[in-house]
Amino acid sequence: MNYKRVLFPAVALATLIGAIFFYFFISYTAVAPGVNSKFITPKAASGISENTEEVSAEQYAVALKEIKVGNKTVYAEVADTDSAQNTGLSGESSLNDDSGMLFVFKKPQKAYFWMKGMKFAIDIIWIKDGKIAGITENAETQPNVPDNQLKVYVSPVEVDYVLEVNSGFISRNGLRIGDEVKI
Repeated sequence: MNYKRVLFPAVALATLIGAIFFYFFISYTAVAPGVNSKFITPKAASGISENTEEVSAEQYAVALKEIKVGNKTVYAEVADTDSAQNTGLSGESSLNDDSGMLFVFKKPQKAYFWMKGMKFAIDIIWIKDGKIAGITENAETQPNVPDNQLKVYVSPVEVDYVLEVNSGFISRNGLRIGDEVKI
C-alpha cells in the first residue's frame, strides 16, 4: 500500500476542516451591536488588555467596550447576561490599569454587588443616564468570609450600568458624581 497516497489527502482534508472551523468560529463569535470589539486570548482576557494578537480555534474571543469616564478611556468586558453578571470578575487575578467590567441592565434598577471570589480590590462606578450617579472606592476582598456575611455594596439610586475598575482608579482620575460617562 502506498502510504503517501493515503496520508496526503487525509492531512489536506484535516487542514481544510480546521480552516473551516476557524472561519466559522471567528465569524459567529457574538459581539453586541455597537460594541467596539477586539479579540483577545484567554491570557489577555484575564487582564482585559488591548492585546490584539491572532486568535486560534483553541482560544476564545471577548468583546471589549470602549468607555469614556470623565477624561479617561476604559476598555471593559461587557457583562450583559445573568451568567456573566453573576460571575463578574470573580476568580480573576487582576485588571490592567485601563480595564474594567461593565454590567449592563435591561432597565434601571437598584444594583447589589458583593466581593465573592474576588482576588483584588476594586472601585465601583454607578452609572445612570450617562453620568456617574455614585461611587464606591476600595471595595476590599473578603477571603474566608461565609457568603451570608459578605459585605453588600448597593447603588445609591437605580442605575443603567455599573463599571468595576481597579481600586484607586476613581481618585487617580479625579472622578466625581455627575461626571459624564460615554458608553
